[in-house]
Amino acid sequence: MEKKISMNDIIDLIKESIKRKLKIECNFRSITIYNKEKVINITRGFNGHEEVLVIKTANNFGKTKELELSEEDVLKWKLLEIECKNYQNDMALKDFSSFFEEDNNIPKDINDLDNEDD
Repeated sequence: MEKKISMNDIIDLIKESIKRKLKIECNFRSITIYNKEKVINITRGFNGHEEVLVIKTANNFGKTKELELSEEDVLKWKLLEIECKNYQNDMALKDFSSFFEEDNNIPKDINDLDNEDD
């Protein structure tokens, strides 16, 4: 039996992705999540007069059947888009603010390579 993905599954995936601070791109009617080599793209579109979501994965060229959206699901999707855009904005501000900060784990000179136990 084929497992169907629900809107709640999509919400959980995006919230967990934000919690893990994964790269998320939110474009017009599309949310893409990057987790190392794995990529999931969720796109909202139309099949005739019905609004649908399609999930595509880049790592194995997977694609789901269209998930028909209720009016409630469309509103949930719009909220997810706002949440993802806010997340993108927060990450951009963080990156901008720390752009010139040095990474303390990167050796700066030969003395930084020494083991402190030596």
